[in-house]
Amino acid sequence: MQGDLGGTLLTVAIIGSILLYSEIKNKIKLQILSFTAIPMLLYICYTLIFDSKNLYRLKRIQVVLDPFKYENGDGYQLTSALTSIANGGLFGKGLGNGILKRGYLPEPHTDFIFTVISEETGLIGVLFVLAIYGFILFKGLVYANRTENHFYKLICVGVVSYLFMQVFINLAGISGLIPLTGVTLPMLSYGGSSIMSVSLALGAMIAVIRKIKQEQITK
Repeated sequence: MQGDLGGTLLTVAIIGSILLYSEIKNKIKLQILSFTAIPMLLYICYTLIFDSKNLYRLKRIQVVLDPFKYENGDGYQLTSALTSIANGGLFGKGLGNGILKRGYLPEPHTDFIFTVISEETGLIGVLFVLAIYGFILFKGLVYANRTENHFYKLICVGVVSYLFMQVFINLAGISGLIPLTGVTLPMLSYGGSSIMSVSLALGAMIAVIRKIKQEQITK
């Protein structure tokens, strides 16, 4: 779904997670969320139903509901991705032996890199990659809960939500759970701006974790 919907979702997720972890009273948090969520939902409904310029978004929703009905048109990318994932099986076809990336799956090195990983390494490789993401997210939340410094806490939570939402939106898109949005897979998809932003975010979190460890030593 074009119009940088993926970037909007990431921004909302970061702001929402930081808001929930902040020291603002719960009543005020609820008011802020309600005042922002309701207009956003109304805007989305308006653009999907009444704005003729956004018919492509409705088309992408239709593709998600029945991708193989549109496999020769708008659903080609999604059906190719699903086929690639299914071909992997338990152990995959071996590194470099993927079939769908050889001209069948458009731009496999970008948003669809996980389908290549799935086909070549199978379920085992998929679980390994997810375990690495899970470890990073778990560590970020652990240190966010250990520190009493509110700024450090919000940095960890913001980075974790930024990474988690990218992983979720990307994997949900290529597996047909939600429409494709163009969000890359952190540290694996090709793209200079994506790699740079993720590297900066992880660097900030690592620096904060080092500070938190120093705080614990001095106590």
